[in-house]
Amino acid sequence: MKDWNKVKHNKELLKQVEKLVDMAADYYYDDFPDDVCEQLNELTGNNWESKAYVDYCFQYWESPWHLKQVVFALFHDGVMPEINEFELNIVKISETIDMPGLEIRHALCTGKYGEEFRNKFEDLPKKEIADWFTNTFSGWNMKHKEKPDKMTKSGIEYGKTTFTFTCNDDQEYPLDKLVGVSVSNDRTAFVWGEDLSDEEKNIIKSFFVSIGCKFID
Repeated sequence: MKDWNKVKHNKELLKQVEKLVDMAADYYYDDFPDDVCEQLNELTGNNWESKAYVDYCFQYWESPWHLKQVVFALFHDGVMPEINEFELNIVKISETIDMPGLEIRHALCTGKYGEEFRNKFEDLPKKEIADWFTNTFSGWNMKHKEKPDKMTKSGIEYGKTTFTFTCNDDQEYPLDKLVGVSVSNDRTAFVWGEDLSDEEKNIIKSFFVSIGCKFID
């Protein structure tokens, strides 16, 4: 296995490994090409059999791991990197409710306690939130998805507006910096991120506090 400290700044080599991992993710144990296994061993300095590469490369499709994180593991005896995760569950309410956050989210999503409970919460300012994230992360790659409300036999299935932003430029490998916000019509919002700085986390928290929101566990 090659010394990570010597290869982590070799962008050309890492791009070659990324390309092979992306290709290898499409294969299963019985049809993994021998030449791909040989190329990965040559690039990483490993002496793995194809089965080992399938186990790791398939993670790229079937787990939360990102491509860069899988490549990192190939240079670390299969050990995945630690990731710095960030999550916030958000509501807008003027009173304190003695209820666990997950139960609040479930009750709002399902209408468990009816309109009286729902009316304790305010609609979140969807446009203001969307505009703030778009402006704050303007240099990042953005994806936007709208899901409308839908009527089902059991009631309303609440829709949501989701924005995700990724920033891969000049990030130290294997960090894959991202942030997302999803504002649901059930009067909740969820923010998540990976490898954000403390400053970026505090800026996000301060914004929601400034518009009268509260964080629930």
